[in-house]
Amino acid sequence: MVTVEQNNNNNYDSYSDESQTTDYTSIEGIRTKTGIDDDGTFGKFICKELVDNALDFIEANTKDFVNGYSPFVNIEISEEENEIIKIKIKNSSNSNNKQFFTKERLYKIFDFQRYFSSKRHQYIIKRGALGDGLKEVLVIPYAFAIENNNESWNYPLIINVSDEKIFSIRITNLSEIKRLGEIPKIDIKEIGLIKKENNTFNLTEITVYIPKKFSDYNGIKQLLLNYGLFNAHITFNIYFNLKSRSFGYRYNATQSIENWSNYQSIYYYLLSEFEKLIYSLEHKTNLDIAKYVQKNFREGTNIKIEELLEILNSSNNDDKKLENVYKRLREIPPPKNKNEQIKFPFDSRKREQAIQDRVKKMFDIDEEKIEYKKIPGYYPHDENGIEFPFILEIVVADSHLNDKRLYLNSNINYSNTLVYNPFSSKTDENIWTWKNKNTKNIKSDYSITDILADCGFSHDSNKHKQGNGNLVCINLISPKIGYRNQSKTSIHLKPFASSAQEIFDFFKTISHKNKNGLKKGDIIDTVRHLIDGRIKKVKENKNVINLGRWTRNTVFYYSRPILIAMGATAQEVGKKRGYITGLIQEICEEYGYKRHELGIIAAERAQLYFKGESLGVGFAQLEELAEKGTDLLIIEKEGVADVLAPFADEKGIAILNTRGFLTEYASELSELAEEKHCNIAILTDFDSSGLLISTVLPNAHRIGIDFRTLEKLKLNQEDVEEEGNTNDNHFKGLIKMDYEIPLPYDETEWDDMIDYLDSDKHKKRIEIDSVLKVVGNERFWKFVLDELNSVFKKRDYNRAVDIPDYVPPKEIDELFTNIKKIVSDFQVNEREDIIDELKDIKGFINVKPKEEEIKDRLRANVQDNTDIKNKILDVIKKFSFNN
Repeated sequence: MVTVEQNNNNNYDSYSDESQTTDYTSIEGIRTKTGIDDDGTFGKFICKELVDNALDFIEANTKDFVNGYSPFVNIEISEEENEIIKIKIKNSSNSNNKQFFTKERLYKIFDFQRYFSSKRHQYIIKRGALGDGLKEVLVIPYAFAIENNNESWNYPLIINVSDEKIFSIRITNLSEIKRLGEIPKIDIKEIGLIKKENNTFNLTEITVYIPKKFSDYNGIKQLLLNYGLFNAHITFNIYFNLKSRSFGYRYNATQSIENWSNYQSIYYYLLSEFEKLIYSLEHKTNLDIAKYVQKNFREGTNIKIEELLEILNSSNNDDKKLENVYKRLREIPPPKNKNEQIKFPFDSRKREQAIQDRVKKMFDIDEEKIEYKKIPGYYPHDENGIEFPFILEIVVADSHLNDKRLYLNSNINYSNTLVYNPFSSKTDENIWTWKNKNTKNIKSDYSITDILADCGFSHDSNKHKQGNGNLVCINLISPKIGYRNQSKTSIHLKPFASSAQEIFDFFKTISHKNKNGLKKGDIIDTVRHLIDGRIKKVKENKNVINLGRWTRNTVFYYSRPILIAMGATAQEVGKKRGYITGLIQEICEEYGYKRHELGIIAAERAQLYFKGESLGVGFAQLEELAEKGTDLLIIEKEGVADVLAPFADEKGIAILNTRGFLTEYASELSELAEEKHCNIAILTDFDSSGLLISTVLPNAHRIGIDFRTLEKLKLNQEDVEEEGNTNDNHFKGLIKMDYEIPLPYDETEWDDMIDYLDSDKHKKRIEIDSVLKVVGNERFWKFVLDELNSVFKKRDYNRAVDIPDYVPPKEIDELFTNIKKIVSDFQVNEREDIIDELKDIKGFINVKPKEEEIKDRLRANVQDNTDIKNKILDVIKKFSFNN
């Protein structure tokens, strides 16, 4: 059955407590259950079960770790006397562990006639499924003791709860088990209390003793290191204290843990599976069932508990009432974006960088030699109505292994597997099918390694064609993993086979990259070297910024001969021109400079429209331009900016036309304007480049074009949409999701917009011009104003209204006009002489000094002229405020 208890994430944990008869006490029975046929693997199995439990416990209580406190798992393997190995696994915990580990619950966990599990029957993203791992951890050394007639084995399993209480668990009837086949009897003692220091963190620590012959140290070490790779949100401390030597590893978390909702969905369950889950609840009152369904099912969160109770109370037939609940839950439709169902205990947008950072640390591999791919998929509902999402994470690293062949690291839900390749059907069924788009050949096979082999990645060094040894790490994330056997060494692969083509395309792309002699690391190092030299020159002589300016192409042409000298071809370098010039700003900022501060300039592509003026945006004008406009409306298209500029002028709004993708100057201008209390909004096409532009400035509020725009303007999609094209880098950038989603969108709405553009789905786009054509300029501008007014309630009109330093009386203006005319008429001949002199200059003159010289010459022309002075005095005498 299942105990329903509320944890601090407001979910209800379930603990399955079902009758069962199974053979834990013979080695043959344990081998059948675990799939282990090698004694040395039992140590790995015990470590795996304990680490899985530790990680699942942390993720079930993420709320306790989201305020900068990085959760950890410490693993210590030590050699004791009498050929005994001690395995100690400690994880950061919370106050909830004190309620979890009670003597009553431990007796249920170690009851060999029943299951008591928080994982059984639930389709949820967790590292375990069968839910009796702790029983197996306890019984394995005892089972070997029974087989070897070692009835004196008495090493306990020890659980330390936050340094406040310790439980010792032993099996006490070894001889009866061997002679009579009795069920193991458990003795649980609370053996001590430890006074906890105030600054001590909560923790859970489990210690197990096993015979040394179980311990394949290299295998255990590799298993534990592999856990670190995909669990980048957890800090791992691994320590081996062996008699021959001691060594350890520490891997700090490379991304923060985040609070999450690890919901189930009714669409993952057949009716019979849902009934089995509910029947396993320890407390099965209607209220218990209603609370469990509401707190643990995504669809249940949308139904009031009173309604669930009404359904449950309406029938005395248990099967019928559960069927009615099942049907009601299925009335809630699944999300439009199917993969929205998969949540993560970390920021998924920062995942790629976090994984790369972990791989760099663990395997000492340069970042440019690490490739990461996330392949989302969905198993559509078949005749049984089952559907669920999944994600394949793949990491390929150019490793430093001595032999040149493929090394495969397999993971399921962030848990390292004990088998080399669980992604093999273990049958003759060719579950994976893919097509080589170049040769048009279609292939099918039963293992994912066959896809890799077709791209030149093989564990056979004679067939491996990728140069250095390649480390390939695969992590399958799914709430529903179907195991083919009790040992969990093989899974049903059909639900995930739709990803075969993307897997092939990814590895084929990497195989082509590996043939290219030009490495990213060489390019980055070369540009970094050039920028470093530039900084030194600027420090030595500030005039370099003006008199020794570079363009971005200057950097490219300086890089070109260096890279060719490294062995790259001129053609290879030419293809990387955009990549090279794109690195400049990033590397400058690494050193703490803006590009223009080093005199590396770009063309003024952006244009600012404000109060009838069109102003080029360059770094010299940034501070001045940042003062203009109550609001700054960023528009990617020049024609649209021209159309809306007259309307914007009336309200004192500035329009920034980026003429395509946001330039560095345009981006910096918008940031400066925001610092100076300007309201920033962005208006782009509903296409891949338009959405990606808005991610560059996530604090700028995007006001269209999107589904909201169409709704507010009462437009039908078919009237304004057109065929899209997402075979470009902009769309690839969008689906990477390594950015902050811009305002005002949440993740669901943003994913729906990307789906609309996806060439494999809707393949549509909507341009601003199409909307303007239908609604007209004035109506569209009214929509823009309404949006700006809705988002920004106040604006600083000192940024748009000019207040003169002084305004003299009208008569003073007339006085100055008359004086100006007198002087101008007198100097006309002298000005004409100067104009004639400037017409035929041999060589060059310095302009600014010449201008000052002309001013002095004209001033001298009137300075001592008595007639001009008298005329001016006559005008002044005639002036009177009384006139």
